[in-house]
Amino acid sequence: MHAQPFPVDPAIPARLAALTPLQAQIRADALAPIADPAHLRAHGRRISADHAAKVVARHGLSGVEELMLLLLPDAAMVARPPISGFTVGTVGREAVSGAITLGGNIEFPTAHFGHAIHGEGFVTTRAFLRGEALSHIALTAAMPCGHCRQFLSEFMAAPNLRLIDPAGHRMSLNDVLPGAFTPADLGTPGANPAAQLQSVALADPSQAPAPVAELLITAANRGHVPYSNCPASLVLEMADGGLVWGTGIESCAYNPTITPAQAAVVMLLDHGMAYGDIRRGWFARRAGAAVDLSLATQELLGRLAPNAPLTMMDLN
Repeated sequence: MHAQPFPVDPAIPARLAALTPLQAQIRADALAPIADPAHLRAHGRRISADHAAKVVARHGLSGVEELMLLLLPDAAMVARPPISGFTVGTVGREAVSGAITLGGNIEFPTAHFGHAIHGEGFVTTRAFLRGEALSHIALTAAMPCGHCRQFLSEFMAAPNLRLIDPAGHRMSLNDVLPGAFTPADLGTPGANPAAQLQSVALADPSQAPAPVAELLITAANRGHVPYSNCPASLVLEMADGGLVWGTGIESCAYNPTITPAQAAVVMLLDHGMAYGDIRRGWFARRAGAAVDLSLATQELLGRLAPNAPLTMMDLN
């Protein structure tokens, strides 16, 4: 990594170095709930604020931020970078619940680069699907790429976001993206994960089982799509009969947008499932809208689960 032009707190890497003999024990303690397959399937790679606080107290850590830094190697295990071989692990802290979530970068061979999910985008998207914004993101180096800086600036909570790394950096988004182009420049307030932002329904709900139809509507209404006004959602049925879903998170700069298919992949991987577990999907969008993600969704799902049928449905 290149040198960063920002001040560091040398006490942070010193403390992490002093904890080296205990790191495996601390990380195992923190990840104990996730080690249970049933817990992982139900809750994903999410460590509750209560459990995190107990781990911090048991091991005499300086705080949750230090625990997040210690968990970066485990977050990197989530990454799937078969094209670049460049692994990124990220650990996010939810602003309201205080829970910790782990994520990594995801690449898709034979699909175009636009489908790739960056590590920062993974944890931010997973929090969004839970109705949460992030207060902190821990990274191996607290310098998100330009794509991620722009995506992170989309959120109403962006001014309060802090980026931390094991070198001792602690920065705001404004530090790494001064003079940002933000939703305010387009007259919108930014993404609020806790809000229901749309009010749409399915034109023909009978095209999907009732639980799927209901989830398609819920997901579409949760989307942040103020620039296209084209809500969309994807629901995937998994091998065990469970459902994962995704919705859109648009960026004022357009390209860093997270699509429903990307969001569904984030949820799928977060809960310890594999692409081969996908049995079928349903995609809902407004037919004839200015932005139609049908082809993009078909492409990505076709790469991940080529034998899984995808039903296209219309939203009113």
